[in-house]
Amino acid sequence: MAKKSTRILLLGRKTEDGKTLQEYMTESLPQEVPLEYIHKVNCELDDMTIELTPKELSQPIDLNDLTAIYNVLGKNEFIKTLEIIIDLQKVQDKLRKESTDFLNKNFPESI
Repeated sequence: MAKKSTRILLLGRKTEDGKTLQEYMTESLPQEVPLEYIHKVNCELDDMTIELTPKELSQPIDLNDLTAIYNVLGKNEFIKTLEIIIDLQKVQDKLRKESTDFLNKNFPESI
């Protein structure tokens, strides 16, 4: 019998100015999704879909090991599809802050 595999969808919730996930991740997908960037997670089982919020998760989502998701769900049913929706505004805000901090530290205005 063939082993079942969960279909994982990594989706992006657009930024205020309309940027999409593809603009942030053009080369490769991450192996882990930090909680601070998760908008919500939808877990599609055989007969229902369960929505999880970041508050319900205790650790980042490891895309290679879904044990933590199964533990939160408290169910042994196979997850057919795991839909992770990233809040791109939070990603953009973090990148903007980090790059500004880096520039201010390494290129002070008084040079």
